[in-house]
Formats: sequence, C-alpha cells, structure tokens
Amino acid sequence: MISLDIKSVTDEIFALTALRAAVTGASPDTFPPLLTRDNLPSLRVLVRGAFATLVTRLMPFVASASTDPGNPSAGRPYDDREPVTLEIDFGEHAASLAAGTLLVLKRYLEHLLALSVLEKAYLTLDAAIASEHASEASTLLSAVTTLLTASPAPSRIAPCYL
Repeated sequence: MISLDIKSVTDEIFALTALRAAVTGASPDTFPPLLTRDNLPSLRVLVRGAFATLVTRLMPFVASASTDPGNPSAGRPYDDREPVTLEIDFGEHAASLAAGTLLVLKRYLEHLLALSVLEKAYLTLDAAIASEHASEASTLLSAVTTLLTASPAPSRIAPCYL
C-alpha cells in the first residue's frame, strides 16, 4: 500500500506556479495567477478527483485504492496539516520492487497528481500551459506503467557441489 501525501502534492503545485511566474520575467498581467494556500480547499477537491482518474487509468495494476469521501473537517479550512487519505495498492505488481523503487513510484504518483491538477486549473486560462502539464503527465504515466509491468530479475540458483 502506497500512501500519497497531499501536502507534497499541494506544495509542488504552489512551487510550480511560483517558479513559472518567477522565471518568465513577464509582467504579472501576462501570466496566470499564482496558486497559494488560499486555494487549498479547492485544491483538495481537485487532488481527490485527479487521484480517482489516476486510479482508473492504472486499473489493470491496482489491487485496491481508497480516498476520503469528502473534505476533512478542519477548524481552519486552510490548515495543510489536515490529512487526506490517498492510498493505492498495486499488489503483486509492486511486490518485487525494492524499497527505494517504491519511494520513487510514490513520488512519481504525487507528481502526476500535481500535473493533473495544474492541467485542469490552467485549461481555461492558458491552453499552452495546460498542454505542457498534460504532456508531462502522459510521459510520467507511461514510466509508471513500465515500472509496474517490468518483470523481476530471474532468480539464480547457485549450484551446490557435494
């Protein structure tokens, strides 16, 4: 079971939008608005939707998956410490993966969620940016499926001489 961290996903979204604004060097009127912690409640909804879509795309490899039915009940809706359950189990497809490879797979999945949310967020504002995110997400999804379909190295039987 891999538990994806929504804080990692939203932090990446914030970082990518901030870096896009910083490196373009254009005036603030020419690039889409930054996504900030003020957008956290709506980003939680979009991340859960992106997670459901991702699970559907990876369905041949998924043994089980779960997410929260709604927003976490928080005293402050902008508290990024409120957990959101995003769990996915690849069963036998991930059983032979090393611990380090599982961490890479987790990070790939979190990055995929961030890209999917950014694609949806920018779709009506800037089609070129949305297309960039969609293209990168597609490439990453291919990498994930390749990782999950890779057969483990064959076992070697060392001869034993008596």
